Amino acid sequence: MGSVIAWIMRHYKTAVWIYRGVLALLLLQAALGYGGPEAARLNWLAEIEDWLTAKTRDPIMVAFLVGLVCSTWLLPDAWKWWKKYFPTTNRTTLSVSGPHLHQSHPVIKCWRLIVQNGPTVASNVKMRLINIVPRPRYAAWFADYPYPLRSLAAGAAEVRINPNEEEHFEAVSGWPNSEEAFFTRGLDTKSADNPIRIEPDERWELQYAVTAENADPVYFSLEMFIENGAVMATRKP
Repeated sequence: MGSVIAWIMRHYKTAVWIYRGVLALLLLQAALGYGGPEAARLNWLAEIEDWLTAKTRDPIMVAFLVGLVCSTWLLPDAWKWWKKYFPTTNRTTLSVSGPHLHQSHPVIKCWRLIVQNGPTVASNVKMRLINIVPRPRYAAWFADYPYPLRSLAAGAAEVRINPNEEEHFEAVSGWPNSEEAFFTRGLDTKSADNPIRIEPDERWELQYAVTAENADPVYFSLEMFIENGAVMATRKP
């Protein structure tokens, strides 16, 4: 039984089409009687029908709802539970939360991102800034994408995240240099992390990608802007 389930999990799409084919054959048999009168009887279905007729007030609706609950609720949830606790491959899933504010200085706001891992070890996890829209007007911004983000634990080294654990990345920090001048750090990680100026009327969309050797990539965006004399960052829906 375990080997059959393992095969279904490895060949999920194939199993779905086999399942659909069996349903189609049963429907043809029930409707047209292929295989002779005996084959068309489906005695077990008749017994279920008799039981429902005797025990329920609306057997057709009960049968419909049972099928709907199994196909849209119980089976999908059971499948997700099995994949979470009994993975058959080294694939994992990544998710990102944040930005989270970390402020150890009265005027400098530091924004961090957290990558959460799924059921197996995530290998060679990388977070990169892949674009800023619109392009910052600051002349020192060269837009040499992608820019790697540093993790708090591993820095620029290869990042491995254990099952159901997380890793923190430094996204960007910002501070006011004067009433009309604001600077950010953490964007230009290729040039000794030079500060990049953001104007009070600018609103940047920072686009990121998180990748790993054994997980699908995750794409998301932050918005960066000036509000109440501070450099702010929020998650873009």
